[in-house]
Amino acid sequence: MNEDIHRTEDANKKYLTKAMLAKVYRASNVVDANLMTRSQDVTSYAAQSVTCRHLDGNWYAVSWRFSPDGSLTDIPVRVVGTEGNYRISYVTPFWGGTKYGDSLFEISRQPVDQESTAEHFVRSFYERYLSAYILMPDTLEQELSHLRSAYCAEPVLQAFDKKRETMQRMDGVPFYDLLVGESDFDAFWKDSFKIRPVDDRTFEVSYDIFKDGQAPEVCFRVQVGKNDGKYLIEKISENRNTPSTNGGNVCTFTVEDSQLYDYQPEFADNVKLICLHFLKWPEGYPSEQPLSAEVRFTIGPDGKITDVVPEADSPAVKQEMERMFSSLPKALPAWQDGKAVASSCVVRLNLSKSEWDQCQRKETEADSRPVYVDPELPAHPSDGLEAFQNYLSTLMPEKSSGKLLYSFVVKKDGRMSEITCVRNSTKNPDLEKKVTESLTKMSEKFRWHPASANFVFVESKFSIPITLK
Repeated sequence: MNEDIHRTEDANKKYLTKAMLAKVYRASNVVDANLMTRSQDVTSYAAQSVTCRHLDGNWYAVSWRFSPDGSLTDIPVRVVGTEGNYRISYVTPFWGGTKYGDSLFEISRQPVDQESTAEHFVRSFYERYLSAYILMPDTLEQELSHLRSAYCAEPVLQAFDKKRETMQRMDGVPFYDLLVGESDFDAFWKDSFKIRPVDDRTFEVSYDIFKDGQAPEVCFRVQVGKNDGKYLIEKISENRNTPSTNGGNVCTFTVEDSQLYDYQPEFADNVKLICLHFLKWPEGYPSEQPLSAEVRFTIGPDGKITDVVPEADSPAVKQEMERMFSSLPKALPAWQDGKAVASSCVVRLNLSKSEWDQCQRKETEADSRPVYVDPELPAHPSDGLEAFQNYLSTLMPEKSSGKLLYSFVVKKDGRMSEITCVRNSTKNPDLEKKVTESLTKMSEKFRWHPASANFVFVESKFSIPITLK
C-alpha cells in the first residue's frame, strides 16, 4: 500500500502544476477524499477503462469505471502548457459534478476598502482573500500571509498560528486557515458564500462545501475594529454546530474567542437535540409560529452554564430560554494549556412546534449517573482516534517492542483516569511502567469527548491495544 501511495505522489508531482499539487493536499484535508479519482480505491479494470475526450478550450473529460457494470465516473480537468510539457492545472472535485469552464475562476480583485464602512471592509477583504484561493497562484501562501498581516489585528494573527499548529499536531492537517474555517476554499463554493451583518461591527460568514444538502455549512463570525481610522479584523469566533436547513429549523452554537482555546467547549450531544429535549413549549405561544431566540451564556471551568442572557421578541420565550439554559446538564469546558477555563458562548435557534412534539424528553441527573460500560454515545478522543494514537506514539519508549492492552476510565470532564495495564505480552514490568507513565502524562494534555447517555456526559471504560515496534 505504501508503494502505491508513493507512486501516486510521484505521478501527481510529475503531471500536476505546483499550484494544483498544493490544492490536492489542502482539499484532501477538507473532505478526506482523493480529488483526482473521486474514489478511495481503484481496480485493475478501472485503470484499463480510462478514456479521455476534449470538452472545450483547455478542458478535457477523463472517464473510468470501477467494474464492467459500474457507473461511469466523468471528471473534467483543465490542462496548461506546451507540447511535451503539459500539466493539469485544475480538476473539478466531486462536489462540482461534471461542470467546467474558465468562468469558475472569474472573481473580483478589487483593493480592500478599510475606510468606508465595516461591512464593506469585510466584504472587500473576503473577495480579495478568497480570490487567491480560487486563482491558485504558485505564491498562494505568501499572498494569503500578506493579506492577513495587512488587514488582521495581532491577536487574530496569533490565533491563526496557534490554530494551525494545533491542527497540525493533533490531526496532521498542515494548511488549516482560521479565516475560512477550513484548509481550502474551492471555486465551486463561491456562489454559496454569504456575509450577514449581526451588528455594526460583527458579521456572520458562511458557505456550503456540498450542494446536495447532506453536508453542514461552514459558519463563523468576524468582528472588526478600527486602528488609526482604518478597519481591521479583531476577532474570529468559530461555530461548533452549524445551521440546519431542514424545514427552516436552525440551531447554532458559537464560541466567542474560540481561537484562544486548545479544545473548544462541547455539549454531550447535538445542541439542537439537547434544546428540543429540555425545552418546555411556552404556554400560550402560537404552535404555528417558530420559536426563535438568541441566548448568550458562560460555560465555566466546571462545565456549569451561568450568566444566561436570552434575547427574543416574546417575553414567554425569553423566560423559557433562561430557565432551560440555566438548568441544562454540565457541558465539557474549553481547555487552554491543559486546564479547563471559562468560555463565552452563544446559541441561536429557530425551532418549530411540530419538531418539538416529535422529540421524546426524559428527565435525568448528570451527577447521579454510574460508570457506563456501554453508553448510548461512546467516548472518543476529541481530535480523533488516529490523532490520539499518533500523539501517543511520540511518548512511547524508544527501542521497545511488544503488545500491551490498557484500560482506563474517561471521566465526565474528558480526562483519563484509572489507567491500568490488563495484558502485557512483553513480561517486562519496567516497560509497562514507562508506558503507564506516558499515558498518564498524555492525560494531562489530550482531551477526550466523554460518553453520554440521555444528553448528559457519563464516565465510561475504554480499552486500547498498544503495539511497540
